[in-house]
Amino acid sequence: MTESHSLDAFIDKLHLGETLGLADRRAVRSLPFRLRRMERGGFVVREGDRPHRCNILLSGYAFSSKVCSDGARAVLALHMEGDPLDIAGCSGSDAQCNVQALTPIVTADLSRDDLCALAHDHPAIAAALWRLTARNAAMLGEWLTNVGRRSARGRISHLICEIAARQRDLGVSCGADYVMPLTQEQLGDSTGLTSVHVNRVLQGLRGDKLIALAKQRVTIIDWERLRHAGDFRPGYLQLAA
Repeated sequence: MTESHSLDAFIDKLHLGETLGLADRRAVRSLPFRLRRMERGGFVVREGDRPHRCNILLSGYAFSSKVCSDGARAVLALHMEGDPLDIAGCSGSDAQCNVQALTPIVTADLSRDDLCALAHDHPAIAAALWRLTARNAAMLGEWLTNVGRRSARGRISHLICEIAARQRDLGVSCGADYVMPLTQEQLGDSTGLTSVHVNRVLQGLRGDKLIALAKQRVTIIDWERLRHAGDFRPGYLQLAA
């Protein structure tokens, strides 16, 4: 552990509306870990691996995905600061998807045994890990609904809103203006659309003055109209505010 990297962001994720006691927070902070740095595109874990450690994202962005036999890719989740990246590493089961760095990232590489012992000795932390797992399942359900039942315009609008809400919750942006971590190809893989279709939808949202675009920067001009276009209801994210 270094002075510039701690598990505080992970502790914030464990709160999820339930404040951990001082002793519990101290216990999490005392977990030994090693820093792991990875460049964009690097694999934190590959599908089918059986990891014996668990990684917590300390900085940057990562994503989970599955790749079909024909090479088509589906992005299943976008990970931000404080998120555990490979819960399978805590359960001892095989990884069911790839986890890759979307940007240069730093992770805290934890021993599975240490994390399990922590949960055993601190029931509040065990309960928090269950809540976090349930939150992740709710997010996956929302992503499946987005791909399976919303229009192309609705899918992109919903994803833009989700990223804005999560970045605002982390305090890394005001929410209304942020750098989009996903390329148009990755936006397509996240929403079941081609890059060409993604571009057409983005230009439509810009033309209707819901958003402004400048390279990778997204500025939300009309939050209510964008939220309505994406049928975005943030309860599933269980944000602090």
